[in-house]
Amino acid sequence: MKYDAEIKRTFEKVALGVLRILGYEVVEIKPIPLEMQFGKLVADFLAVVKLKDGTEFILHIEFQTKNDPDMPKRMLGYFYVVISRYNLPIRQIVIYLGKEELKMGNRIEMRSEGTSISYEYEIIDLKEVEAENFWSQMLQMCIYLGYSVKLKTYQK
Repeated sequence: MKYDAEIKRTFEKVALGVLRILGYEVVEIKPIPLEMQFGKLVADFLAVVKLKDGTEFILHIEFQTKNDPDMPKRMLGYFYVVISRYNLPIRQIVIYLGKEELKMGNRIEMRSEGTSISYEYEIIDLKEVEAENFWSQMLQMCIYLGYSVKLKTYQK
C-alpha cells in the first residue's frame, strides 16, 4: 500500500492516545524499531506497552487493504517470532482498511497426528466502526494529545 509509511508514522504518534481511549491506563509505549525486528517479517507497528498497574505487553498491529487468505498464517508467524524474542504477552490486531467486504479469517484451528493448535487474533474493520463514535474518539484523542482542534459548521 502506498500509504503504509505515512500510516505507520501517524500511528506511532497517536498510539498512546488510542490505547488510552480503548481503556488502557498506559504509562509508556516504546515502539520497537524496524531494524530490531525479524528479517523478512517486518511488522507494521510493534511496541512494548507498559500499563499503570505495571503489566507490560507487546502490541502488534498490521494494516491490511485487501483480503489475504494467508493472513492467519502470517500473523501466527509474527506471533512465534515475537514470543521467541520477547517474553511478554502479545495483543495482535489487524486493522482492515479495504473497500471490499472483510472476508479474511482470524484464526487457525488444526489437529494432526496428536498435534494441535488453536490460535486467534483480533480484526478491526474500519467500515464497521460507527462513524460518530470513531470521530468522537479521534476528537478526544486530539484533545488529550494537546492538538488544537477547530470545528467548522457548514451550511448550504
